[in-house]
Amino acid sequence: MKAPFSDEEARQWLGREGAPPPGGGACAPAVNGDITMVFNDGVFSHRIFGGLYTGNKTISGSTSLYINGGTFMNEIYAGNKTDGTISQGTSLTVTGTDAILGKADGDNWTWTLLCGGNKAGGTINGGTAITLKDIAATTGDGSEHKFDKYAGTIDGKGGGTVNGEKKLVFDHYTTGFLGTLQNFDKVQVTGNSDLALDKALGNTVASLTVDAGSALRFNQDQGATLDITNNGTIRTSHNLTLKSADTGTGTYWVEGGTLDLAGQAVSGNISISAGALANTAGVGGGGGAGQPFFATAGGKKPEGLEKAIFRAVELIKGELK
Repeated sequence: MKAPFSDEEARQWLGREGAPPPGGGACAPAVNGDITMVFNDGVFSHRIFGGLYTGNKTISGSTSLYINGGTFMNEIYAGNKTDGTISQGTSLTVTGTDAILGKADGDNWTWTLLCGGNKAGGTINGGTAITLKDIAATTGDGSEHKFDKYAGTIDGKGGGTVNGEKKLVFDHYTTGFLGTLQNFDKVQVTGNSDLALDKALGNTVASLTVDAGSALRFNQDQGATLDITNNGTIRTSHNLTLKSADTGTGTYWVEGGTLDLAGQAVSGNISISAGALANTAGVGGGGGAGQPFFATAGGKKPEGLEKAIFRAVELIKGELK
């Protein structure tokens, strides 16, 4: 089921005094099926809801929002406003850098909240998913407010109840992410992404997956311990702690800070040019197969070679004790 308005109809609706913001099932007693809302252009000053604006109603399927373009000056929710039930989950996808998410607030810019869940109440069964897709760096000083400059909040839950996984996907995301993440369970980096995170994933994230061909750089300490499956590349110059064994075949590049293995095994490679490893009891656990980790001075500062070699020797000595 498509949203019951075009971009132009939505603009006219939003222009009415006291009109409610768009909600996929706002006017129906119940919705049997899915709701899909696609935004390619237009200016939207009210909140947007993929689910129910008001009333204890039920959407039997899922709700999906696709943001491809347009200017959004208020919050965007894939779920409900205050009550109601969405039976098969929600999704919110931002594709490309054409959408403007925010508005001028005096001399400052206020970014739009993106939320996969509800605003104040309601129930979502089947989880939530937010995907940031085909995001690349743009030129300019940031005043154009493209998505690669986004410094707002992306929320996996919001208010009310979400039963199921709350997931964030970076799909072919090839620049830095400056925003704040909250209320996600799982983060996936895929589609040949080359992502730099300038903030922590958030204390609720338990699971991180980096797929083959993708790279993730941590530019901040990660406060939470993480279940990581790394089949790509993870670079860290800050502190990162594993929660469980990593069965992936990717590479960790330790360029500063401490990679704390928490006694867990890592199936892939570990390369150290600076920083340190900690709690390496799971490395080379005596099974005879060895552990493919190594130290390297592959950086641009050859004066660090001696330090890297020294660190590698110390690690090997520690494992032989």
